[in-house]
Amino acid sequence: EWAVEVLSSSRTKVTFAELPGGEYGLYVPSERTVYLRNWLIWETREAAASVLLHEASHVRDTMERLYRPGKAYCYQTEVRAYQAAVDLWSSVGPRYRTILDVQLTELVRLRNEYGESSMLDRIHGYVRPVCEAR
Repeated sequence: EWAVEVLSSSRTKVTFAELPGGEYGLYVPSERTVYLRNWLIWETREAAASVLLHEASHVRDTMERLYRPGKAYCYQTEVRAYQAAVDLWSSVGPRYRTILDVQLTELVRLRNEYGESSMLDRIHGYVRPVCEAR
């Protein structure tokens, strides 16, 4: 629910597009736009909603003026965004129908079986290429 309010109050547009590399979603603050990878329209609703929630977390960070350049900030915001997506995913349960389903389910499994730090280690691995480039 908070994501819909954040996207609406910030007047952020959501659209589908071709995205670079393995990105599922991308928020561009200067354009007030969240771009979702085209093929998400064929994903499960729950998996696509998890990606949108991840990006809405970045919109919220921008609205709350939490955005700062640099690697440390990048890791902090990505962890928050992934945690929002994982929280949603854990409430809808595993699907195992698509690659994104499997990735999200693996994050939930790591958190449930090995604790938050294991999940965070995996998230850091996912975002390292992006954050280290900053």
